[in-house]
Order: sequence, then C-alpha cells, then structure tokens
Amino acid sequence: MTVAASHLSSTGWTDNLEKVTQAALVGGVLGLALGYSRFPRRLASAIGGAYTAFFIPWQLGLLIQDQSLWLARLNVLYARLYWATQQFLSNRPVTDPLLFLSSMLLLFWGTSLSAGYLQVRYGRPWIPLIIGGVSIVLVDIYHPTLGQKGTALATYGVLSLLLVTLLHYQRNAVQWEQNATAVDMETEFTLGKWALGIALAMVLLAWNAANLTTSVVETPEGATWLRSSWLTMRKRMENLFAPLRGPAVITVQVYSANLNLGTGVPISEDVVFTARASQPRPEGAVYYWRAYTYNEYENGVWRNTFEEEVPFEAEEFLTSPDLYRDRANIEFTIEAKHHLETLYAPTIPLRIDRSVTGLIDQRPMPDVPPTETLAIKVQPLLRPGERYTVQSLIAHPTEADLRAAGRDYPDWIRERYLSVPIPFTFSKLAGAIAGGLDNPYDQVVAITQYLRENYTYSATIPTPPRGRDPILWFLFDLKRGFCNYYATAEVLLVRSLGIPARLAVGYAQGEPDPTNTQFTVRQKHSHAWPEVYFPGIGWVEFEPTSAQPLITRPSGVRLEEGSLPPVANPSRGNTRELAEQFNRLEEAEIDGNSNISPSPPSPTFIDQYGSIFLLGLALGALVYAVLRLSQVLRTTPERSFPVYLEQQLLNRGWQAPKWLHLWANYVRLTPMERLFLQVELIGRLLHQAIPSGTTPAEHIYELIRSHPHLEAPARAFLAEYEKALYSLYTADLTSARQALKMLWREALRLWLRWKPQSDEVKPSLP
Repeated sequence: MTVAASHLSSTGWTDNLEKVTQAALVGGVLGLALGYSRFPRRLASAIGGAYTAFFIPWQLGLLIQDQSLWLARLNVLYARLYWATQQFLSNRPVTDPLLFLSSMLLLFWGTSLSAGYLQVRYGRPWIPLIIGGVSIVLVDIYHPTLGQKGTALATYGVLSLLLVTLLHYQRNAVQWEQNATAVDMETEFTLGKWALGIALAMVLLAWNAANLTTSVVETPEGATWLRSSWLTMRKRMENLFAPLRGPAVITVQVYSANLNLGTGVPISEDVVFTARASQPRPEGAVYYWRAYTYNEYENGVWRNTFEEEVPFEAEEFLTSPDLYRDRANIEFTIEAKHHLETLYAPTIPLRIDRSVTGLIDQRPMPDVPPTETLAIKVQPLLRPGERYTVQSLIAHPTEADLRAAGRDYPDWIRERYLSVPIPFTFSKLAGAIAGGLDNPYDQVVAITQYLRENYTYSATIPTPPRGRDPILWFLFDLKRGFCNYYATAEVLLVRSLGIPARLAVGYAQGEPDPTNTQFTVRQKHSHAWPEVYFPGIGWVEFEPTSAQPLITRPSGVRLEEGSLPPVANPSRGNTRELAEQFNRLEEAEIDGNSNISPSPPSPTFIDQYGSIFLLGLALGALVYAVLRLSQVLRTTPERSFPVYLEQQLLNRGWQAPKWLHLWANYVRLTPMERLFLQVELIGRLLHQAIPSGTTPAEHIYELIRSHPHLEAPARAFLAEYEKALYSLYTADLTSARQALKMLWREALRLWLRWKPQSDEVKPSLP
C-alpha cells in the first residue's frame, strides 16, 4: 500500500501529496496492531473508526498555516470541503484541491488499515489488495508518463504475489503443527525463493506482452457502450481533478509511433483547444492541426519507422526555414481547454515559444539541417487555460503549381513513402480510377473524388474480419467507414501509382469565426488525412473523407497557356462494379512492399502443401510422444507425474490435495485392477449395496446373487482377475476385457428395465 501511495505522490498533482504516503504507512501499522490484538471485531472496528476521525482532520488541519485555534481550523476545512463537494455533485469543475487531497487521504488510510487488520486476523487482505492495484492503474491512465514506465505496477505485482505465497505457507504451517508433521527448516526460504522467481517471471511476461500488443489490439464488436461509459465517467472525474497542477491528469489524445485504424469512438462536443491566427488564411490554404505522421502501413496498423526524439529550446527552429519554397509563415496562439501532452500545429511547425521535445524526421539532405518535426511533445503537460505560440509554414499552392511539380522525387522520399502491401490489388484499382491521367496531381484528385463519391461516412464500424486486411475490407466489402479508412485508402492507392504519400493525424480545422482567424476545435473534429509530396513544394493535404469539406485551390492558370488545365474525372463505374472486378483480383494478391505490379507467380508444391506437411509432422510427433509417455507410465508408475508430485509434497511436509492422491493411486494400479474399477461402477449403476471390506470375489458373487443374468460374464472376468493376482500364470487381458464388455452390455439392459420399488423382494440363489 505504501508503494501505491508513493506512486500517487510522485505525480505532483497538488501540494502535500506526501501525506497520502504517510497515511498509508500509519494506517497499515494500526491495522496490523488491531489484528494482533485480542479485541473483538466490533471493538476493533470502533477503535479504527475513532483513529480515522482523529487522524484525517488532524492531517488536513496542519495544512492551514495560520495560528488560529483548532476549532477555527476545522470550521475552515468544513467550509472548503462543503463548497468543493457541492461543485462536484453539481457537475461543475472543482476549484479547491482540498477535496482531492482529503479523498486520497481517506482512501489510502482506510485501505491500509483494513489490509493490515484483515491480513493478521483472517489472512484475507484481498479486497484492499485489489483496491491498491486499481489505484496504480488509474494513476497510470491519468498520468501517461508514469504509465509508460510501469515500475510501480510491476513492483506492486511482485510484492502481492510474495504476500499470497507467505499467507499460503502460514496456513500450511498451522496444519503441520496440528498434525505434528516434521518440516524441513529451509522450507520457508525455498518457497520464498521460488515464489520470487515465479513472480518476477510473470510480471516481466505481462509487462512485455502489454507493450507488444498495445498498438494491435482489436476492439470487439459491442464494446461501444463500454467506451461510452468510460468516457462519461472520465469526464465526470475531470471536475474533481480540475484544480490540480503539474503533469496532466487528463490528456486528450496521445499519439505514439503506432496507430491502429480501430472501429471508431462516440464523438464528443468537448472543446479541446482554441486557436487564433496572426493573419487571414491564404487562398488555397487549409488548416489541419497536425499531431503526428506515419509512413509504413501493415494489416490495419500505421507505424513511424524513422523518428528520433530531440529536445528544443524555446524559439529554436524545429524545421529548417528554407526546406520548402512558397510557404506562408503564420503565427498561431493556441489555448488549451484540456490537459495536453501533444502540441498541435498546422502543416509544418517552424518555431514555438516553449521548450519541447520534437520527433524529428532524419533525412540525408546535403547542406540542409536534418530537421522536419513530425510531432511535438511537452513536459510538464499543458494545463487548461495555458497558451503557446507556434509559427508554421503553410502551403498554399495553386493547381498549376502542383501540376508543374513533376515526379523528380528525392531518394529518401522514394525509400520511405512508396511501400504498399498487396501492391497488385491496389495498383489495379488505382489504375482503373486514374490510369488515364498522366499528371500526379490529377491522379491524386481523381482518387480523392472517387473515395468521396463512392463511400459512406460512418463514425463507427464493426470489427474487421480476421485474416483480411481492413483496408481491402473497407474498399470492396463494407464500403463505409471514417477518416482513418478514407485517408489510409488514399495513401495506399496514390502510392501504388508511384506518388509518395503519408498519413497525418490530429484535428480538422474546427469552427472558424467570420474573419477566418479564430477557430474552436472540439473532440469531434479528431481527424486523419493524407499528405502527398510534390517536388519543391513539399507535403500537401488532400481530403477524401466525405464528411469533411472538399479542399479547393486556385487554378493559377498562366496567361501564356492557351487552354484550361485538364480536369480529373474519376467517373469510371460505380463501387459495386469495381468491387466485383477486384474481388476476383484479390485471389492473385502479391505480398510485399514494392509498388511494382508483376504477374502473380504460380504456386509451387512447397507453397501449396508445405505448411500442411509440417503440421502433419508436428501432430505425428506429438501423438508419438503421448503414446510413448503412456507406455512408460504403464510400465513404471513411480515415474509418473502425479506420483512424483505427491511424493515431493509429502517429503516437504505438505498435505497433498485429495484429487492428486486419487490420481496417484490410480496410476499405481495394475491393468487388471483398473479393469476391476469398472466392475465397481457397474455395481453402482445397478444400485448394488456392497459392504465395506468385501473382497473382489465377494463383490462379484454379490453382483451375481442380485442379478443372475450377469453370472456368465462375471465369472469369466473373476477367473482372469484371480489368475492375475493369485497364480503364477499370466492372465489374458483380452479375455477379461471381452467379459467386461459383455458385463456392461447386460448391465445396461437391466438398468434400462429397472424400476425402483420400495417393497420389492429380491430373489435369492438356491
């Protein structure tokens, strides 16, 4: 419990959180003392309540620094807690951190007090143990920096498992003392040593497994209500956390190096931040509040494979100012309405007025600093009401500029932003949409229009089927989705035409004012969009999601051009026709990350039957191992697992469980003795009452006396049984099994005709 309380204190959310650790320690010691005492349960509870009524107000009263009398201090505490509680109950943000501090003091004091008492008095501290673990998990959720470390939870898990082991040993020690069982003096040390090793192994395994599966976990269908309930409860708790400071209690959305496409979440009207631009938006420009970009896609997950964390001081260049030409340098002042860990900025951030950590794109470019910021992290996290100012390089190219950019892409762009999974399918679909156009810009516009016109927007979707790529499922089967799927589909289709593109996530423009200089960004504006690379211009945003406004850019037609530029026309059949065509093409998919579309190779014999052969070989080896082990156990029962385990427990003075004792006894039986167990089952089936202490022969004779029709098979089985146990001749197990089979058949016939009659008199043998 001290570990859990210290974890909370390390957040620094408010002053005097160290008192929570003190309360956990003192409460635990008091609980242990009450548990060791001879007080009855009710008296011990009353004493604990009296100490609680004294300790909590005393600790809170010490926070009032003036020299007033304690009665006046208590009146002040009551007034502050009363008004803070009223704010919380009326669903308003709490302005006084005293309510949070007193709640944590009471929680950890009461939990530690109960844990100490229950452990010593009853040996069952399970509920307080669960509460402590849940408190660590909640702190990790609301404090992402501590949550990523996981040290407190791992330590708590190890200590909890050791405590469970100790309690188990103490229960056995009581039984050993009552039974006067001799126990090895090193038993406790050996048990603790093994428990520590197992605990560490389990915690490390769970720790790493969680890290490996965080980004690829699937959201099951029907879990929308659970997410909605969690968001509602979390929003409610924000009111309690509102007056806290330090690292953020609530973060809006934390982006990392991996992004799962997901199934969507319920939208919210909560304001995330507001932004004010230093000048009106240039014609043809669009504001997307970018948080992160990704370059590599595979089976529903986007990854960033080349980022590097670099610290930046305030006003230091985050991106080289001459990296791209013809961009407007606009300053934005952004005010947080929630706690933020990621700072948002349009397009390419240039400078920011606070020290941050930038996730940098490392690129091999001569004479240009390798700096283009992919994401901006801040620590400590931004609190509601805090502001930051960022300068961004805003692209506002014309259509003529984009058409004239050409295809002279740098090598580092080609290496990172052209990989496509299943290139054969994507290139066929992209070719059908925009294959007749020879300009990259017109091809991108054609794909954008195709996605906007042929797919339906839906904020949530079902879980994609297992074994099928989510984007192929979106394009050819579901035909509806949200921004993650629209943007991913466009990036992969554009790449399959040899045009570099990447995925960006963050927030859409939001709600602008009439001057187009102030924007209100809400949680419902969370968005993903594609960015396409044009030589000399850089990354340019496009909007394929049908629920968002279409991006319109000025034509920029030069006077010397005699005709209007060509207009991309993606109308080449509807989605249903293309779906039928490309569902057939999917059978010839080619795995790989190249954007080249070769003919699908004919499968070889190894490709077709290699996996089946290996599976059959593995199953054959498993069957052989089981049969071999069964043979060894039949011939040498003392080497069997249940007998060995029972013997090890008895050697250490422990009492073997009843099920293990019965299993070991069964293994020790000879084959004929195991067959006789079936005779006993037949007797129970026929409701035969056999007195204890009867021999096998008496058991069978009594069965014959009660049911004369069973005499022939019963006597045949008894002859082989007595030959196996009492003679020098070898018994015929085959004959015994055949007799037993006949015995079962006749017994089942009798059982089916048998009707219980209380006054029935059984016939006796002459």
